[in-house]
Amino acid sequence: MEVYGQAGQTVEKLLRVKISTSQLYRITDTYGGLIDEGLKKDMPRMEVCPDDVVYAQMDGGMIFTDDGWQEVKVGRVFRQSDIEKQSKGTNRQQVTNSQYASHLGHCTGFTEIFDKGISHYRSLGKRLVFVTDGAIWIDNWIKKNYPGARAILDYYHVTEHLSKIGKLLINDPARFKSWLNQNKEWLLESRTEQVLDSIRGLKAKTPEQVDTKFTEIRYLDKNKNRMNYKLYRSLGLQIGSGAIEASHRTLVQQRMKRSGQRWSNGGAQKMLSLRVCFKSQRWDLVVDRVNRLAA
Repeated sequence: MEVYGQAGQTVEKLLRVKISTSQLYRITDTYGGLIDEGLKKDMPRMEVCPDDVVYAQMDGGMIFTDDGWQEVKVGRVFRQSDIEKQSKGTNRQQVTNSQYASHLGHCTGFTEIFDKGISHYRSLGKRLVFVTDGAIWIDNWIKKNYPGARAILDYYHVTEHLSKIGKLLINDPARFKSWLNQNKEWLLESRTEQVLDSIRGLKAKTPEQVDTKFTEIRYLDKNKNRMNYKLYRSLGLQIGSGAIEASHRTLVQQRMKRSGQRWSNGGAQKMLSLRVCFKSQRWDLVVDRVNRLAA
């Protein structure tokens, strides 16, 4: 949870035990490595009620390593029944129970791990729901391995694309705001063709603007089969990938993307393994290893 120097101070305050920064590092590095294989072999299966839905989300983020900036891929699996309001009087939601996977390196290494957690729910069909940002590697993997699942393109990611092209081609701020709000409403009503026509109607004056405009049109046209937001909302489904974006902040960034930090590849993966155990409520894997070595 803390950088090694701060963690040593915390241990001393709570337990009256002095431990050096180097000792903490060695312990963390050792147990992070010992549990890594266990995490790769399995992700616990969650019990799913007949009317429940299982969400699978994945995304990438960057950390600084000895080899420069590298991408950490994170996956999160949770049930619809695990989503609740943070408190009374607010619409903000939180997920109370999740299983995580994380991998530093190529997407195939990540999907091999994540598949062990999602494959439990393949038989759910469309009650297994992927909410993604439209990355090609994610899209291809879902189509190949989970063709019976439901794939949703993150609504808020789409609105970012709309905002990008609108700001580029509409100079008047008031007109841009009106245009964007109208298109957001059309998206929620699943009027995707009207959104595409609205973009086509914008005038592009430079070659760069023309390229950007048609890139956005192709992106939306390619993904329109995953943008039936009116249906998804009528089924009570999530249409945003905020849960996985929050996971990057809490699982990776809070511990591994602080000022001045740089990780070795091995050290980064070991810390990720410990963080996954902690966030997935699987700390028993660490305790088991401690007990084995102490026996």
